[in-house]
Amino acid sequence: MDKPSNIMVSHRLWAHITRWGRMSPKYIVIHFTSGIGDNADSVKAMGSIYKTYVDRGSNAHYMVGRTEIWEMVDPTTYYTTYSCGSPVGRKNACKIPRWGVTAYKGPLSMSHAGIAGHTNTINVEVCSCKNGPKRCDAMDDGWYFHPDTYNNAVRLFAWLCDEFGIKVNDIIMHNQITGKLCPAMWCNRDGAEAQFEQFKQDVGALLNEAPAPELPMAPPGGRVPVSAGTLFYAKPIASSIVVAQAKADMDMEYSVKNGDFVYTDMGWVLSN
Repeated sequence: MDKPSNIMVSHRLWAHITRWGRMSPKYIVIHFTSGIGDNADSVKAMGSIYKTYVDRGSNAHYMVGRTEIWEMVDPTTYYTTYSCGSPVGRKNACKIPRWGVTAYKGPLSMSHAGIAGHTNTINVEVCSCKNGPKRCDAMDDGWYFHPDTYNNAVRLFAWLCDEFGIKVNDIIMHNQITGKLCPAMWCNRDGAEAQFEQFKQDVGALLNEAPAPELPMAPPGGRVPVSAGTLFYAKPIASSIVVAQAKADMDMEYSVKNGDFVYTDMGWVLSN
């Protein structure tokens, strides 16, 4: 499909960027800017966010606003942007108070820890707005994407999937890598993940590709005994990547059950 016509290439970020090397992108990661104004997705607001990126040495490949999409790092020339808080092969949980895994453990949280990271992802910052108190608190209810910003993001993600041969199911949230509540409106409370699933369906509709449901099955909650040496997996299948191993016998809480597997802070583990 054609590249979105409203992509602006006049903004470039150069800090903390590494050449591609031999790897190619496997995932597209969606972030939100945590903008809290009613017009936090305007071109003016995007400029303010961009200045923050320049000043702090932060970066991402794209930033999506209400009328424009800014290509800040060309993914066909550069690859690593150090945007998602974790390298491939390591599980770095977000430890920012009220923004990390301790704030809310959603069913998809850290599902791709150690699998997706700086070197195999394209990262997209989508400008957010907020109703209610104008404070930057991930657990608030008022976060939202303006419909025009959302539609721009859908078109961008569809083009990126087509351009790089990435499946719709390999669109993931920042939350799925480090547990950070990002985008907050899609991962900070029970049921919010349904909006993320809808986003993938909307992207898939442009590509005639229907994403498979990824939400783990109920019932949630409970405790499971774990023996020393037990393996924890990135996904609820024994052939998935091992993300941790129990060093001692323990009794652990789990938040979601999927078949014979349950999801704990250390990853998916067999419950029987």
